[in-house]
Amino acid sequence: AAGYWNLVVFFSCIFVARGCDLYQTVVIATWINNKMEGDVNDRWYMLQIILRTLLSMSLHIFTMWAASQVAISASKTIHQTIVHTLLRAPIDRFFDKQPIGRLINRFSADMRMADDSVPWVFSSLLSFTVGFIITEVFILKVLPWRVMLMALPFFGVAIFYVYIYRGTAVPLIFANKFAMSRVHDLQAVCLTSAVSIRANGMLDDFINRFNEQSATVIKCQYLTGHVCVAWVQSRIFLCLSVLTAGFALSGLWSHMPIGTLSIVIVLSNNQMGQFEGLSQLLTNSLNILNALQRLARYRFIPQEPPNEMP
Repeated sequence: AAGYWNLVVFFSCIFVARGCDLYQTVVIATWINNKMEGDVNDRWYMLQIILRTLLSMSLHIFTMWAASQVAISASKTIHQTIVHTLLRAPIDRFFDKQPIGRLINRFSADMRMADDSVPWVFSSLLSFTVGFIITEVFILKVLPWRVMLMALPFFGVAIFYVYIYRGTAVPLIFANKFAMSRVHDLQAVCLTSAVSIRANGMLDDFINRFNEQSATVIKCQYLTGHVCVAWVQSRIFLCLSVLTAGFALSGLWSHMPIGTLSIVIVLSNNQMGQFEGLSQLLTNSLNILNALQRLARYRFIPQEPPNEMP
């Protein structure tokens, strides 16, 4: 739906931008290494850093523009397809069974999430993934090959923790959505049948049901947004901390230049800071995928036959 050329340009911009960010740190490391050996032309290195910084800023701006183009193209295609499908949906088999107000609210909310959140969340996730891979490849390249063998199990454990987090967060998000749907149903019934509810003495029953479903929503949101995030962050931070310590010790043992060693430690520490924001993006991405899944179901609505058929 986003267009192949838009996706190619978007992915290319992310790869080039993350590579340019890494190249800035390489220039700083080279400057420090040469400075430790003797006098160097500081202005030349400062000019290179300024030029690389300007290039990186331009690439990031262009990446945001490419992400907006992908989002606009995808949103237009999705909206046109779903509206065309809904306009041809049969009245007896679809609209008589679907409340119009809930259908409009859910469709508009899902489209708003697709328009606003998809470009930012998925571009951030892709940028972190590409940057993480490029950074770790650079770190493992400048370190001895034995360090790469030592680091592979830690990467596997980190991926395993993320997989467990996903398996726990997805059911909680779906439970939150189901409970929220029941809350909306209770609100709709109370708005349309308030007099009957009071006349039959069912007010306390509806309040208890509303409190029960609201408590389920609060519990699911707390578990997903705080408990699960804290659980996966603590374990990922432990893996990355051990890797950072291992990188530093192996660099000292192999007599690595001080500039390269400092950049390796800084880049490895930055991975932990970036993952702190990534864990919240993972939760948001699950909500977005849930909205996109609901939008995709509209394509399978039964359609009215053409006018020329008897």
